[in-house]
Amino acid sequence: MSEAIRQIPRLSLLPSAGAFKQINDGLWYNCREAFHNHCPRVREFLFSHRRDFHSDETGTSERIAEFIKKIESKLGMQPQSEVCPTQYRMIAYVGMSPWWQRSIRRSLFTAFLRAAQFYNGHNFYESLFDKKYDFNFYTRNTEAAVRRFLNGHTIYKGWNAEWWDAFCGNNDYKPHSAFELRKLLVKPV
Repeated sequence: MSEAIRQIPRLSLLPSAGAFKQINDGLWYNCREAFHNHCPRVREFLFSHRRDFHSDETGTSERIAEFIKKIESKLGMQPQSEVCPTQYRMIAYVGMSPWWQRSIRRSLFTAFLRAAQFYNGHNFYESLFDKKYDFNFYTRNTEAAVRRFLNGHTIYKGWNAEWWDAFCGNNDYKPHSAFELRKLLVKPV
């Protein structure tokens, strides 16, 4: 994770919080799935986030970077992603680790970015799962799967490309049972 401000091309439009964009493309995607479908191989992108959510001196981009670093460190991931502020206060640069490139992982990574907007350095699980935060919908409603993933069960044995579809959306919006999760998310060998 980098602390330096990343200079990006001039933006003519500032998007709403939670949007994703290729660096040299003018289109912002408010829908995570649309971003995944239209930009499947993009590893460097921009993420728009809430402005000044935290009252301390650390900005939101830096807290998002800290949040992602916490996840990647917990998983023992190398190399780690780079998340850093840009010259735009509400825009973070994201250089996603190749490890996240598999579609289901990439889908979860962008859900993590959205949940990270509420991280204050001390509320990791609250940022992921508390109902008071509006941008953690995907992680909150797939909590058991997220917790299993964070405990090292990072290999997905299903057929869906999107996290939501795999763990809630294609199941009539009901989370999978513990038995089903054990079959779908396994530890690497």
